Amino acid sequence: MKKILIIALLILAPLTVFSADRLTGHACYHYSDNESLLVARQLAISLAKREILEQSSTFVESTSTVENFSLKNDLITSLSGGVLKNIKVTLKTESVEKREVCRTITAEIEPVEFKKKIQSSLRAFKRKHSNNYPTGLPKNAWKRILKVKEKGSTIIAIAECLKTHDKYSYGIRVIYYDEDGIPEESSEPSKNYCWNVGDIVKAKFPRKAKQFSAYGMDIVETGKK
Repeated sequence: MKKILIIALLILAPLTVFSADRLTGHACYHYSDNESLLVARQLAISLAKREILEQSSTFVESTSTVENFSLKNDLITSLSGGVLKNIKVTLKTESVEKREVCRTITAEIEPVEFKKKIQSSLRAFKRKHSNNYPTGLPKNAWKRILKVKEKGSTIIAIAECLKTHDKYSYGIRVIYYDEDGIPEESSEPSKNYCWNVGDIVKAKFPRKAKQFSAYGMDIVETGKK
């Protein structure tokens, strides 16, 4: 009887340890005249993957004390390729008139593996950076920043329009911090007008790595339309 019990536990244990959660993500991407339909489809899938990762309980719990929006973006970008398994597209909708592509996907995440990869990335970041960066992914009623990345000496912010700008326009601004986390300088806000809800806009700023240790972003009013 004991042998049977031990064998049963050995069989069931791996199923418990390696069980995966199947989650659903949905996203729409509004593409411009300069973007192809193929690119729009790929970006809609990428945004749906991002939604799955950001809303998973494992990611929320593991990053609850992380206040660095740039780090969270880096985590999402690096983890989406290796953590999501058995990805399936369950719904596709496209509108040429609205220039909108929507995708709903499902994917599996193994919580233990996911948590280990997040913790490993966080440890690597802490070893590399000793200062605390500013908090949050900026968002207001008109815009929300989806991602911040660096290309050479340029900071690129990608944002989604949540409302069309009526009387006033709202732009993205970079705030540069010193090694103690004190803001020392801010850039001129970008002029990215929102013509339609769902439009994706980009803003570019100099990195200024030599002068400042970190940077953050906010969304500010840039004046009347």
